[in-house]
Amino acid sequence: MNNRNIKALVFDLDGTLYEETHHFEYYAAQVAKRLREKDQHRFWEDYRAVLSGRHPLRIGSVYDAKKDLILFLQNGIVSEVYRWNGEKLGAAEVKTIYPGQVKIDLDRLFSIGDNLENDILPARRLGCRTIFIDVYRLAKHGDADVIVASMSECVPVLRRFL
Repeated sequence: MNNRNIKALVFDLDGTLYEETHHFEYYAAQVAKRLREKDQHRFWEDYRAVLSGRHPLRIGSVYDAKKDLILFLQNGIVSEVYRWNGEKLGAAEVKTIYPGQVKIDLDRLFSIGDNLENDILPARRLGCRTIFIDVYRLAKHGDADVIVASMSECVPVLRRFL
């Protein structure tokens, strides 16, 4: 694996890698502390809007940082696009910006999960790199790119690649 070329991390967030969501507030506070003071209020407004479902950003959406747009995909085709302020782009504009299938450089993506069949093997078939959190130590060599016993063991692995 080539170090330092990872562009995205995908975590299995179906409740098995964490038990509660109270940590969202902690991490939001960590992000807010790093923002300019004048931007913190807007950040908290957006954060609360996302949590309450009043913002287009949600699990299942993709944020295009280069174009500052929120995308919803169906089989790699962009079906809906929103600006950060919630404005939905028209179909013609979407086709102009995203004329075909969205291509993702999957070898620059790490999929991290605790279920070999659901989280790891499908990602490997797509060409993603994988970290399997194998708390029961059932994995065989080669099941994933990296096999660890706990979420905390992921941290040093991720530091090598980010």
